[in-house]
Amino acid sequence: MKHWICLMGILTMGLACGGPRVTVMIELEGVMGFAACQERLYAVSGEQKSLVIYDTQGETLRTVTGFRQPLDVACESGRVYVSDSGTNQVRVLNGAGEDSGAAL
Repeated sequence: MKHWICLMGILTMGLACGGPRVTVMIELEGVMGFAACQERLYAVSGEQKSLVIYDTQGETLRTVTGFRQPLDVACESGRVYVSDSGTNQVRVLNGAGEDSGAAL
């Protein structure tokens, strides 16, 4: 299943965004949540138990595994937060998807 999302401005599951408009099409099964910041899109897949990082062209930069049941993703100030209901924790990663060793 393909999902259309907007990277700049307000993140939506459609073609209409506030602010500058950049539309990217990605293909990822079992998408649970999206977040966009610093010209990257972060998407979590419950089916693949992973976080996938995309650039503004929709190219995969990195796939981060090791989640039991990721539910959602958020990013702020160069950090990426992935909620994992399988561990009842929020994993904290840097913008490149590297684990900071912190869990909330």
